[in-house]
Amino acid sequence: MVWPDLAFWPRDLDRTASDAIVKNIAQSTGMSETLIEAMTLRGLVSRMGYSQSNSGIQHGILPVGIYHRIRRRHGQQYCPDCLRSAPPYLRRIWRLEWVVYCATHNCRLQDACWKCDAPFIPHRNNSLLERKCFHCETSLTEVSFVVSNSEAQQLQQLLMGMLNENHKSIEQTKLQWIRLVSTHEIFDGVRRLCRLLKYSIDGQGLAYRRIGVIWDYLRINEREKVLGQVFRWLKDWPDAFATWGESNKISQERLREYGLWPAWVETEIDRFYSFGPRKKRKPSRTLSILKSMHGNTTAYRVARAKFLLDRALA
Repeated sequence: MVWPDLAFWPRDLDRTASDAIVKNIAQSTGMSETLIEAMTLRGLVSRMGYSQSNSGIQHGILPVGIYHRIRRRHGQQYCPDCLRSAPPYLRRIWRLEWVVYCATHNCRLQDACWKCDAPFIPHRNNSLLERKCFHCETSLTEVSFVVSNSEAQQLQQLLMGMLNENHKSIEQTKLQWIRLVSTHEIFDGVRRLCRLLKYSIDGQGLAYRRIGVIWDYLRINEREKVLGQVFRWLKDWPDAFATWGESNKISQERLREYGLWPAWVETEIDRFYSFGPRKKRKPSRTLSILKSMHGNTTAYRVARAKFLLDRALA
């Protein structure tokens, strides 16, 4: 009725609602634009210091991966006990990449149906209102209680305190150096450390066999372990991080593949070993002649392949 020409349900409107949509909702419901915008994820993204992105991965927010009207990723988390409330509703913080447990019920969140592992899609088949899986219709509230990793909980509490500017909560973590770093630099640094540890959820080295893994796509059980390891680093920063780098032979070059780190991490990376400037390889005279004859064309690549093959068989 309100948007007859807008593809509403296939979108992640919590994340991508435009100013025009917010204004339209406000006019249609009689509520203020401020209240409507507060129902989206835009405010959380801004408070973490990230820029808004309506496509691709949004830093700080778990993706739901919409494709052909179906959410393919498990980015919509939920607490089974919270869903028992009347009426059931989604908490915005359940979409944050560093949130893994419910502080109210002290349990780990769920990111899928416990029976068929389908993502939680609130609007399909009245999944949220009826508290059931849209795919197999299993109750989402009848799931075993899972205790969350204590270190992951502490990191979540620390970041939540920074997000809400709760200085008392930050002081309770006893990480005094954190108060000297800006909020965005903490969120940016933690995210990059999580991206680094996506290769090693137990913190032991980097498993290159997981090279295609993306931090934002990890399921909650793996993200919880990564967050726990990051908090162990922060508790004994920078010594624990330096010890890990030394024992696993991590180089400055390896860490700088993640771009420009915030200053509080960059300072410690400077202490890791470095390969130094790499020597430039002297180009083959024959290949240089072939390139001057053919340019960077298909003919050059064919001639180069023939030359290298002939040399290998000689």
